[in-house]
This record gives sequence, structure tokens and C-alpha cells, in this order.
Amino acid sequence: MGIKGFKELCFMRWPVKTKYDEVKNKLEIENFSGHSVLAIEQDFYITMYMVNIPAATWEAQEQVASERDKKDNRHQYQVNVNHEIGVLKDHFILALLEDNEEEHSKQVRKILLLLATDQ
Repeated sequence: MGIKGFKELCFMRWPVKTKYDEVKNKLEIENFSGHSVLAIEQDFYITMYMVNIPAATWEAQEQVASERDKKDNRHQYQVNVNHEIGVLKDHFILALLEDNEEEHSKQVRKILLLLATDQ
């Protein structure tokens, strides 16, 4: 295998490496909120769940893109992943636990607004 083949393998591996970085360093998979087996399992599964909910980012990214289309920007703006993780950690579980459908929708809209505005 030459340098070209090695480059191709490196590029094929890149999405895996970036996802691993997100799970380990941004979502802090090794940072558990408790010491019991149940607490560790809950933290692990909610982290894996959060890794697999890119729909919120896509919708927020569409909103960011549509707002930026009206302006003459030099660069393309994207949703900040660190901000996204913080917003989801703070608000997502509250939206999931909400029984009232109107309040649930309100929580989801709040999450999308926070993701799109980066505040």
C-alpha cells in the first residue's frame, strides 16, 4: 500500500475519529453522575441517545442557513456542537418528561431556538 492508499484509509477513518472525540470529550461518556450500576447505565444510554439525535442539529442548521442567506456573510455559519450539547443536556430531558403536549412542543421550540441562536 502506497501513500495514496494510506491517505484514502485515513479519510475513511476520519468520521469515526470525530464521532469518538465527540462522545469521549464533548459528551464526557466517562464522567458518570453516580457510582451505582443503574446510574452508570443511565448515563451511558442517555449519552448514546444524545449522540444519535442529529435531527435537532439539522433543523437548527436550516434555520441558521435561512437567516444567514439574507445577509452578506463572508463565511458559512454552522451550529456550534459544544453549544448544542450544552443545550440538549440542560433542556432535552425536560422536554421528554413533559406530559402536556402543548408544554412539550414549547420545550422543543425553545431547544431549536437556543440551538439556532447560539445563546
